[in-house]
Amino acid sequence: MVAVACSTQTPLIENPTSAGENSNLGLPTPNADGVFTAENEATAEAIRNPPPSLTATPLSATATPILPTPSPVPIEFRGTGDDLSAVFDLNEGLLTFSAQHGGSANFIVSILSDEGSSELGVNTIGRYSGAGVHLVASESFLGLKPGKHRLQINADGPWNIELTQPNWNGGQLPPFEWNGDGDNVIGPILLRSGVSAASFSHVGSGNFMVQLMKSDGSLSELLVNDIGAYNWRLQWYSCRKSPGRGVLGTNPGSLRVGNSGRWFLDSGI
Repeated sequence: MVAVACSTQTPLIENPTSAGENSNLGLPTPNADGVFTAENEATAEAIRNPPPSLTATPLSATATPILPTPSPVPIEFRGTGDDLSAVFDLNEGLLTFSAQHGGSANFIVSILSDEGSSELGVNTIGRYSGAGVHLVASESFLGLKPGKHRLQINADGPWNIELTQPNWNGGQLPPFEWNGDGDNVIGPILLRSGVSAASFSHVGSGNFMVQLMKSDGSLSELLVNDIGAYNWRLQWYSCRKSPGRGVLGTNPGSLRVGNSGRWFLDSGI
């Protein structure tokens, strides 16, 4: 048997001016009388003088990309029974927390500062699942101060606590409706310029409290503080026209709802 080797070399075109081969190459060819037509001449001119190639324009080296605001990383503590948490830092703003307890006796969570002050986060009996929010501001006589803190937990069962300091840049505008059971946090919200109205309802026998809190931690306003069943409408303000009014201004904020029953909020009235 004779082996035949196949060459990989590209064959040369010996006569590129021949009409048949030019046609295969896509070049202009003369007609039967050897004359280039207008159409062929235009093609030839385009080949002789090709248009300039497009060049990509690089982005400016000083351009700053728009990045989303990073979500705050929650701090989580878990345990069973009485305990003292590890130290954590708080900055100016709001501190939101959620807590769950699976025992049957007292469940008390206190937020302790390294300066000796404390603020009550949860104080209930038995099983619990709820959320709350606290002011954190160095210039305010209310709430917590920035710095190092711990949680003091008194419980007889398993518990879980999660802390977050939100960095809200905006919020939901009215109208809005919410409802829930027990302690909760609504936010972020914004209030429209001028005076707004809202209705608050509570179905229960315990305390019912609604507090409006500014996102920078500097101000809060107690909107409702009652016991038992409650159904009322009230006004709130988006700018400080007089003392006690317009806590939020143009800033986002949150509503802290504290109660032991079913509650409803409607700002579209």
